[in-house]
Amino acid sequence: MPGKLRYAGIALVAVVSAWFFWATYQYTNGGLSMPLDDTFIYFTFARNIAEGHVMQWSPGGGFSSATTSPIYPFVLAIGYALGFKGEMLILWAFLLGVGCAIAAFFLVADLVRRAAGDQAGEWTPLFGGAMFALSGFLIWGYLSGMEIPLFSLAMLATLLNAHDRLSPDAAVRAKARVPLAVWGGLLSVMRPEGFILVALLVAFLSARSLLAGDRRAARGDLAWAALLAPGAIWMGITLALTGHFAGASAIQKSYFFEPSMTPYLFLDLTTKNIAKNATGLYSGYFFYDGSPLLLTPFFLVGLLPRMVREARE
Repeated sequence: MPGKLRYAGIALVAVVSAWFFWATYQYTNGGLSMPLDDTFIYFTFARNIAEGHVMQWSPGGGFSSATTSPIYPFVLAIGYALGFKGEMLILWAFLLGVGCAIAAFFLVADLVRRAAGDQAGEWTPLFGGAMFALSGFLIWGYLSGMEIPLFSLAMLATLLNAHDRLSPDAAVRAKARVPLAVWGGLLSVMRPEGFILVALLVAFLSARSLLAGDRRAARGDLAWAALLAPGAIWMGITLALTGHFAGASAIQKSYFFEPSMTPYLFLDLTTKNIAKNATGLYSGYFFYDGSPLLLTPFFLVGLLPRMVREARE
C-alpha cells in the first residue's frame, strides 16, 4: 500500500478511536471507564499477576480459571507494571485496542489485496480496511478493553500466513513457516474457540494434500498439529489444578457443558446463532431483529463476478 494510503488508514482508525473515547468520556461525565464489567475482571487478574499472585482472583486464594483468555491478563499486567495503575489501566487497555485495530486494518487490507489478485487497484486494500474500521460493532469490540483485539489479530495473522503456506512459490511458503507457528500457537491458547479453529486449520491443510494424492505432504502438514501445544498445555494445567480441562467461563457459557443439552437443541441453537451473525454482518443495526440488510447489495455485487467465473470453469 502506498505511503499516503497507509497514513490515511492510520488516521481513519485514530479518528474512529478518538470518537469512541470522547463518547465514553462524555457518557461518564469525565470519568475513565469501559462498557463491560468483564473488562474489570481482567483488570483484577492483571493487578494480581503484577503483584506476584499469578492467576488468582484474590491474593492467596489459589489458582482460578475464571478468565476466558489466559494470555490477556498477562498483557494487561505489563501495563500495570509500567505504571498504568488504578483507572489508568483503562487507558492501557484502550491504547492496546487502538494499536491492534491499526494492525488489523492492514491485515484486512492485505487479505483483500491477495483475494483481489491482479484485479486489485491502488485503493482496493484501503477500501477493505475501511470497511473494518467503520464497522461499529467490530471497533466497539476492539476498544472495550476485552481480549477481542488480540484474539482477532491472531486469527487474521494466522489466516494470512496459512494463505502463504498454500502458495505455489516455495520462498513464500518458507517465509510463512515461523509466523504461522507463532500466531497459530498464540491463537490456540488465546481463547477456547482458538483451539478449535487451529484444529480445523490443521485438518484442512492435511486433507488438501491427501485430496491432491500427496501423502508425504499430508504427513508434513499434519505436523502443524504442534500449533495446538500451547492450548493443550493450558488445558492440562487447568485440569491438574481444578479437576476440569475447561475454564470456568467456558463451563458457564458453552453449550457443550449444558446438562440439558440434546443434539437437536444444540443444532437448533447453533444454526440460529450462525444465521443471526451472518445477517448481522450486513445489517446497519446488528443487535436488533428485523433490521434491513443495508450492506447485502455490496456483498452480492462483490461476490457475483467470482460466482460467474466459478460456474464458467
